[in-house]
Formats: sequence, structure tokens, C-alpha cells
Amino acid sequence: MGAVVIRARNLFDGLGATLADPVVVIKDSRIEGVYQGEAPGEPDVLPLDFPGATIMPGLINCHNHLNLPGDGTPFEQVVRYSDNVLGMLSERNAGTALRSGVTTLRDCGGRGATTFDLRRAVQAGWIEGPRLVLCGQPITITGGHCWYLGGEADGAEGLREEPGRALNAYHPGLRDVGRCCGLWSRREDRCCPAGAPGRYPGRGR
Repeated sequence: MGAVVIRARNLFDGLGATLADPVVVIKDSRIEGVYQGEAPGEPDVLPLDFPGATIMPGLINCHNHLNLPGDGTPFEQVVRYSDNVLGMLSERNAGTALRSGVTTLRDCGGRGATTFDLRRAVQAGWIEGPRLVLCGQPITITGGHCWYLGGEADGAEGLREEPGRALNAYHPGLRDVGRCCGLWSRREDRCCPAGAPGRYPGRGR
């Protein structure tokens, strides 16, 4: 298959400009060109016509929780589900988002490795979903905000231990990341004093 040619009534570029009778040419999953009326001749194309529709850039959802059903189900019921069920629920939600026009989604907290496993499956091409930007399992005080996602920690010692426990349990490939006073740095491969010059402690994930 050569190019994919999409035709519609209008195009909105996301910056304020519009174009009537647009023709968008896509090759190898990338936009090759945008034209009005007609595109340069292509010997082998897949035409996709959407009369009356508007072409627009993919939407970005900046705050989402793929682990939650979004249908009013109480959190107390959601927490009883296994990670496998939450993973399947996350897959459904990601697919729904993509079909609604969301091509980049930021998940602000999921239990365990459920959202990371989902992203691996999307990247491998096994399932369809938007580009996923993940915060991972949140850390909160016992019974605090998002406690039902599993990352509860209390006091200085708890905050020092929880990031390491989560990383070792769900991301064994990151076990050697430098650990500095409960904060984690992707730029250091050894422990360092907190606040030392040139050190950039970061979030666990």
C-alpha cells in the first residue's frame, strides 16, 4: 500500500487556521502533506472520504486515571478488583479515548504496573491506544488521596521505603537507579547527599 489520502469538508490546524476541502496525505504513519482540493497524483493510494467532517490534530488528555471506570462506580468497589481486571479496564478506557480523538493521554495514577503493562502492549502493536505518559502508582499517606491505588506511606521512613518497594516490585529494570534520601534521580547511579550541587533528584517514575 502506498499513501493514505484523507478528504473532508474542513481542516482545523489547532492554531486557529482552517482550510476548506482539505486533502491530507499520509505515508508510513506520518503526514506527508496537506493540500486543498486535490493532492499530487499517487499511483497507489487508499482514499478515505469524510464528507461533512472536520479534520483536526489529535487531542491531549492531561489528567486521566485509566484504572477507573468513569461510570460512577464507587472507589470502594473498584479497589476490590485485581490488577488483571484493572489492566483490562485500562485497555478499554485507552481504546475509548483513542476512538474519541485523544492521541496522547497522561495517566495521573494507576495501581501497580497496570498502566505500564498497557503501554508496553500499545508500543508493541498488540493493542490500539493513544501515546501514554504515565505517573505510575501514586504515594500518599495511609487513607489519603488515591490510597486505593496501593501506594501508602507514612513518615520519613515510609517515604524512603515506598519508592524502592514499588520500583523493585513493578520495574525490576530500574533497581539500580540512584536513591537519595527517599528521592530518585535518573541522572545518578549512586547515592548522594540531598541538595548536593549538581544533583537532580526526581520522581520515582
